[in-house]
Parts: sequence; structure tokens; C-alpha cells
Amino acid sequence: MVRAYGRDVDVRMSSLRLVPPEGEPGPTSSYVSQQLGSGLDMPSTGLAQESASPLLSGLAIGDVLLATFPGEPISDVSFNFRTRVVEGYDEVYQGYHWPDNPDWIRERIGENFSETGLEDGFDIAVQLSIANAWQGYFVTRWEYENRNHYRESLTPYGPDSADYVNSALVDLAAELRGEGRAESRVSPVEAGDSARREAIYRALVAAEESSVRGYRASIPPAGDGVGDPVAQPTGIERFQTATFAWVGGSNAVDLPRVTLQRRTAAGWTDVADSRSHRLVVLTDHPPLQEEPRDLAARERTWRVAWEVPWDADPGRYRFVVIGTARGTPGDGEPTFFDPAGANRSYELASDPFTLADAGAIPLSEEYTSVRASEGRVTGRIAFEAPFRAIDRPSDGTELPVDLVGEGTVEASAVYDTDGFYLDEPVAADDVRLVVERGAYVDSAGNPTERVDRSL
Repeated sequence: MVRAYGRDVDVRMSSLRLVPPEGEPGPTSSYVSQQLGSGLDMPSTGLAQESASPLLSGLAIGDVLLATFPGEPISDVSFNFRTRVVEGYDEVYQGYHWPDNPDWIRERIGENFSETGLEDGFDIAVQLSIANAWQGYFVTRWEYENRNHYRESLTPYGPDSADYVNSALVDLAAELRGEGRAESRVSPVEAGDSARREAIYRALVAAEESSVRGYRASIPPAGDGVGDPVAQPTGIERFQTATFAWVGGSNAVDLPRVTLQRRTAAGWTDVADSRSHRLVVLTDHPPLQEEPRDLAARERTWRVAWEVPWDADPGRYRFVVIGTARGTPGDGEPTFFDPAGANRSYELASDPFTLADAGAIPLSEEYTSVRASEGRVTGRIAFEAPFRAIDRPSDGTELPVDLVGEGTVEASAVYDTDGFYLDEPVAADDVRLVVERGAYVDSAGNPTERVDRSL
């Protein structure tokens, strides 16, 4: 059990040893066989080596499953795994079947995958490829049988390789869900090899845990300023950026969660948070060599930026921050990642700021090119938001313009692909181009800015 964002999350881990299917002496692909030699260890550093019986590992974090895969599965393999362990699928995904193959091939190949799956599936399942080992490519029966190609030649256990691994991962997922125990089938030779590698892994893990404990102990307590604002947001319009800065904890322990809220009749209402792409959270602090010797005196300034999208509702907004700072053992509640309970949480909210009704879409100086010559005004008028956020006009949309010289000529530019194009006769070449604010208004109510320029 771990605690994350104020709630308890059940965490389970398990693993099993993947061995060659019954009747298969070992990986059959030419490259892998050459590297494995006798069918056991690949040449490596002599520590955590590649093996003919790789370890499949599973980590369940609440309703999210992470499962390792000992090679490179094609997309059909991952789709199949998801439909077998994720809740909500009516049938097992069987992959692509080549429709132009004759019936005798269809009869020989049959289905790509088994139909076994979980009774109580996860919400999300992710295969982590090339994890713990690399045994080559894993293709479906159809991909393996219908033609010769390099991925087929690098598939280790024959045509059923992908289904064999996926079925083992389904067993592992079932164990993590409490639906049984995943069993490894290991020969005496492989058992001895596995025991040797297990001893190596345990020694490496022990060394790593010792290093992690030492690192945790070296993290200094945060200063008194944690949770204090540094820079408040100011009023903005659409296409501008709202920012907020505060003193937070060391980035060794702190990854603040920031929520953007809007004031409504029901109170402060969540709009977005830093788990999405809408809010960008960064930390900045002096380089290590420039920091004070007293590590506890370090201040970490955290900043959040909100690039206001083109359809954001106007009104009053604020940022709310929940973060973590280093304290002393016992300040906080012991967790999986902080067994000493040395981390403490902090919260703060920014001052409210106003998003104006609509920002003006500015003229693009780079892409606007209008000129007067030989009694005609021709060229392109282009507007562009500061970041990619505006919906484009449909082709044929007209933009009213005034051509002001000896008199005023009312004209229009017509939109086509990348701008409003203008071609109008004028009495003289000494004219000004005038486009009133709001000559074009996008679907979210954003007007174009006023343009007044000599040609």
C-alpha cells in the first residue's frame, strides 16, 4: 500500500520465469541462437545477463497494470494483451488476418491467440517491451506463417511465440488480481542457472537499496519559506500565459500537483491540473556549484504556466498547489517511498486573476504581404495566435477591409488555405490598408486585432 495524492493505493508485484514452450529446445531464431550458444546466457557484462529463460515481471498500482515483455512485440500482440486483461472488452482481439490468403492457410494457422483472460480486469494495462531481456521480435501466427521476413526469422519460439508470452502475462496478471498463482516451468539445468542469476539480482538489489537509503538520509530539511508565493499571476487575455511561482521542496521529494480553478456560482471549480498538457510545472534553482554550502538553505522555486486556450471561458481564476517538502523523521506519515516519515506536505493558493472576455488575434507580420502597384492592391493578410490555438476560417470566408487613399474603397479579402487574399483596383498607389478590430471573429468569440498600415 502506498499513499499518493492524499489517498491509499494498493500496490502488488510478482514475477515468473519464462521458459521455452514444451517441445522447443530454446530460442530458434538464428541471431538469438548464435548469441545464446548453449541455450543459456548471452555474452554480457557478467552481471545481470540475458537469458534463455527471462524474468517476466508485473506491477499492479491500483487498477493500473505494468507488465514486462522480453522483446519487441508487434502492435497486434499488445492489442491482444490489453483485451485479455483490461475490463470492458467483449471479445479477445485476434489480430489481423490476411483476407487474400487461401483457405488451406486459414485452416493451418487458425487463430493468432488463446482466449484466456481475467474475470476481473484492470482499468489500464501497459506492456513494457525489451524489459528484463531481449529475445527478438514477437509476431502473430499469421505474421509468422504467411511470408519470410526478418521479424519472423527473429521470433524465438516459433509461430506461437507471441501467444505463449501473452498467456504467461495473463497468468501473472491473474495472480496480481488474486485469481490464482502463476507457475514457472523450469528444467533442472535452467533451475540452476536461474538460482545463480537470482543471487546476482539480489546482490544488485541490496546494493541499490543501500545506496537509496544513503541518498534519502542525505536530503536536508527544507527551509522555513516552503509554501510562500514568489510571483503572483496577473490579469490576462486569451492567447497570453498566466504564471505563478512559489517556494517548494527539493525536487528530490517534491513534484507539486497544481490545479487551475475558476470561480463559478458553485464556488471554486476545477478546470485543469498538472497531470494534463494544459499546465506546465517547472523548477529552477542555482547550479549546484553556485549553491550555498548549507544544503538546508537551498530554496527551490517552482513555477506553473497556463497558456490560455482559444476557447477558455472568461472570469476569475486561481492556481492551487499541493506539494511535498523534506522535514525530519516523524514529521509526516511513513509511506513506501518515505519509510521514515520525513516528508511533509504543504498547500497554497495563488491570488485570483482575471481572464478577459477575449484577446485579439494579432496580425502575422511574417506572413502578411500586401502591396499597391499599378492601380491595384494585391497580397495576403494573415493573422496568427502566439501559439497553436486558433480554429481556421473555412475557405471562402470574407474579411472586410478599407483601402484609404484619395477616397475610401470598401473591399474584401477572401480566405484560402493560409490567409485572406486581396485583389482590388484603387485610384492611386498611395493608400493605407485598414482592417477594423473584429473583422473576423472565431468560433470562441476571439476577434482579429485592428490593422492600419501604409502600403
